[in-house]
Amino acid sequence: MSAPAGYSENPYTPESQSPIMKPSQSILIEADSLINGDRQTAYGTPEENFSRWRDTCRATGRPGLANITAEDIAVLMICGKICRDTNAPKADNLVDGAAYFEIWSRIRGL
Repeated sequence: MSAPAGYSENPYTPESQSPIMKPSQSILIEADSLINGDRQTAYGTPEENFSRWRDTCRATGRPGLANITAEDIAVLMICGKICRDTNAPKADNLVDGAAYFEIWSRIRGL
């Protein structure tokens, strides 16, 4: 099966790898290090950070954001990564997407 128009057979070449991810390293390991590493120190836990995002969105007064939840923020971030990868496939998009799925599950309490 050949790749869709505009895509190479393997868009996740070494050049597209995250600078901190070894080629043989699982994206889940890197996603975990992003969630539980320096970003958590800088921004707080993912649950705290996404709750602040929710509160900030609600504070704008925009009608479409009046009932937004922290879960909605996680889903929107996942959608953003899918859109970016559709345009420019990179391993970093997959790592970040995996991290956002983990954050979503934590917000849900899973």
